[in-house]
Order: sequence, then C-alpha cells, then structure tokens
Amino acid sequence: MLYIMTLGFDEKFAVRAIVSKGLTRDDSVLVITPESSANYSQDKADTALRNLKKFIQTVQPEVKINEVKIDFKKVSKAVSKIMDTIKSSSQKNIYANLSGGMRIVTIETLISLIQLGVDCEIDVEAEDLSGPVKLHTSYFDRSSLEWKDKLILTSLLGDERTLLEITEAIRHDLEGTEYQPPSRVTIWRILESLERRGFVNHRTHKRVKYFSLTSKGEFFANIG
Repeated sequence: MLYIMTLGFDEKFAVRAIVSKGLTRDDSVLVITPESSANYSQDKADTALRNLKKFIQTVQPEVKINEVKIDFKKVSKAVSKIMDTIKSSSQKNIYANLSGGMRIVTIETLISLIQLGVDCEIDVEAEDLSGPVKLHTSYFDRSSLEWKDKLILTSLLGDERTLLEITEAIRHDLEGTEYQPPSRVTIWRILESLERRGFVNHRTHKRVKYFSLTSKGEFFANIG
C-alpha cells in the first residue's frame, strides 16, 4: 500500500494513522510538504519529518519513504507534481491522511487524487482531536450511479436486506409514481455491480444473501 501523508510541524497525525492502519515491509510512504518560504519554519518541518522517518524505520525498517516538496502557490504545478509522484509508485492500493500541514497542500493533494481517479480512502483529523473523519475519493464522482443504483442504495439504509426484501421495498417506494419498478433479476444484476464497485457487501446465512451498505454506499444513499 502507498501511504500518502501531508506533513507540517507535527508528525503525530501521520504516526497515529500508521499505527491505526498498520504498516508492512512491502508498503511505501509518500510525504507531501511545502517548499520553504519566508514565513514558513523549515526547521520545525524538518524536525517533524525526521521524527516521522525515525518512527517508520523503527516499525518497518524496509519501508521506502519518499518526500515531495511542492510550490503550493502554483496550484497546477503542485497538483501535476503530486500526480506524477503517485503515478510513479508501483503500489496498487492507496491510503491518504490529510490531517497535517498547510490547508492548501491538503487541498492540492486531494485534487491530485481526484484527478487521478484512484480508489482511495482518506482520513482527516478533526480539530477537536476526537478522531479522524473518513472520506473516499468516490465521494467526488456521482457520474457512475444511475437512478436504479441510487434506488437500491436507499433501500438498504439502516439495515441489511435480502434480494426479495429489496425488491419489495423498491416496489413500495415507487407506488404512485410514473416509474416502473425494476424486476428482481435486474436488481440482482445491479447489486452484483454495486458490490464489485464497493458500494455494498453481502453475507450468506442458510444459503440466503443479506446485502448491506459499505461506508461508500451509505454516503451516496444519504445524499440521494
């Protein structure tokens, strides 16, 4: 996995993320920092980076750590540089923690991930230190969901359901509207597609499949 971290004067958020997610010898870490400027304390930033590297090397000495410095005032160049660095990684899975550093750097990193179209989980620590809020790059793309997809996701809000229960819920929701309820076969095909794309999960009990929303699916079900 490629760990992407924005870093400022304190490494604690990055360390907390690594401890929470776990780190293996095959992982790599990309640290994104701003280039030095007149009002930016490079000494504090360098200390935070040294501390982070020391921690990572203690936990997993073989993990590759890469730092990329960006000129945050030139947004297009900063985004391009981040994108190129991410693309050059051999890692297939990506996790990003955008809790540290300058706000503009975290925004430019987020833009880079969205532009690359990568499937990526993102953590952002709340200012009250109550813990991270989880986001996903897919939250920024609604084009892949058709109205029937959204209908099925909405039917799963709050509880898991079988195919029959989903079919009945949708039929009930569409009563009195101009829309024709999709058939059970159609709903089954859509559920398979939604599961492949990470919107739903299922468990099997006594040969019956029970479908439920992932955090990604719950997000899109709630926003309608």
